[in-house]
Amino acid sequence: MRSRLDLPLLLVRADANATRGTGHVMRCLALADAWKARDGQVLFLSCRPEPPLRRRYETTGAAVIELEEPHPHATDLHATVAAVKRSMGPGKRSPWVALDGYHFDTTYQSALRSAGSHLMVIDDTAQLPYYDADVILNHALNAQSLAYACSADTRLLLGTQFALLRPEFQRWQHLERDCPEVAHKILVTLGGSDEGNATLKIVEALKQISDPHLDIRVVVGPLNPHLKELQRAIAPVSAQVRIETDVVDTAPLMAWADVAVAAGGTTSWELAFMKVPALVFTLAENQLGVAQAINQFGSARSLGFPESLSSDQIAGAVSQLMHDQLGRRRMTEKGRVLLDGQGVHRVLNALLHDTSDDDFQLRVATREDTLLLWQWANDPLARRNSFTSEPILWSQHELWYAGKIASPETRLWMMEYQHVPVGQIRYDRTEAKTARISFSIAPAYRGRKFGAKLLRLTADLAGRELSVCDVEGITFIENLASRRAFIDAGFEPIEEKNIAGHACAVFRRSCARISTGDSCASIH
Repeated sequence: MRSRLDLPLLLVRADANATRGTGHVMRCLALADAWKARDGQVLFLSCRPEPPLRRRYETTGAAVIELEEPHPHATDLHATVAAVKRSMGPGKRSPWVALDGYHFDTTYQSALRSAGSHLMVIDDTAQLPYYDADVILNHALNAQSLAYACSADTRLLLGTQFALLRPEFQRWQHLERDCPEVAHKILVTLGGSDEGNATLKIVEALKQISDPHLDIRVVVGPLNPHLKELQRAIAPVSAQVRIETDVVDTAPLMAWADVAVAAGGTTSWELAFMKVPALVFTLAENQLGVAQAINQFGSARSLGFPESLSSDQIAGAVSQLMHDQLGRRRMTEKGRVLLDGQGVHRVLNALLHDTSDDDFQLRVATREDTLLLWQWANDPLARRNSFTSEPILWSQHELWYAGKIASPETRLWMMEYQHVPVGQIRYDRTEAKTARISFSIAPAYRGRKFGAKLLRLTADLAGRELSVCDVEGITFIENLASRRAFIDAGFEPIEEKNIAGHACAVFRRSCARISTGDSCASIH
């Protein structure tokens, strides 16, 4: 564990208000809590934080600088750059800045790096024409499909394995959730603000559900301007509906709930981790991709924008899920697949990576890689370069992958670059002395010659572990990147042939063997 002297200062620049919501700040608080747990110092820079949020910043032990106006106002960047420069000096490590907000453009990013800081941009949309950052973090389920314009040196932390969950969720790591025949306990939580008051519409819809056992908890966030209106609406049904305010830790409420109605932002990841079946609303355009992705995966159901639905439709959707025990059980199972609760630690390990270490690491693939490999396999380019181009269903992949990692005839490895998974490779023994190769590189890391690196790291290792003399790869003739990877890794093109209607090239390489009982004809 690093000491305070070893860890650089973490500066967090994020804002929260009724319009922006609190999501940007809440996920940064998870990072700040983890940084402080490693005895690091944290400084928050935030534009006019409301008292509840300021108290939350200070609860982490962080210092706070309050800004009067947000970027693009000149005082914002000036104050943030000044904070960076004050943190630097003889014997001090350059600080890390975590930047979270759509209003921070490329100019802002470049200025912070020019001032001497390391920069991590926390993002959801890949909307900027260029990202000038050391690290980009996007922990959405659809992050692997986004194309970030950035330097080749930028590390990309993409996907739910990097989700920033606050430490209060960690104690629920082994939560066992009941799935009653009919769900009666409903949690409504639409984030810290809900400027459009979708909460009221949902409450009015739930009042239409005739069930004497219904128990509803409505979380009203610290920046929600509609508390009094909600209290008036709930008064006639207060025996079944309760408003929860000043909620610092929502995990117990999530553990209590049978079903949640929520917004498609940070809360959706918390609900997935807590294995809560959920109906998700899109309250802002930036939540649309998240909601669609989790709906497609099946860990929650997306209802779209609340203004597009009537109260009757909302009530019907909630009632249907209440009575769909099988559907809720499937959501519960898939929720924990999305998040294992270790995302913040992975992010810290990536930020604090010692550049003196070997940048590339090879490890055995595990069950925890199931989701990531499913996403890589369903990338459009991966499907085009496969003999079967149809998307792979999750249920099919899950069964297939479990069989592969358990098979004595198969070896499957993950390659990491600076603690980030960037490639996978599989060797299947097909004959007594040959193994067939299948490999892929993470979409965000293509074009960096990682394929050849992966082949070089594993070819001889596969030969030893599978007791084969040769390893062989087959690729489409038009797949120039894979052909180049094989050649650069020392493979020989041995033939071209037609396979299942595709013109293919076959590459082969002999394996260096070290066992004394080697029965191969030659060693290369």
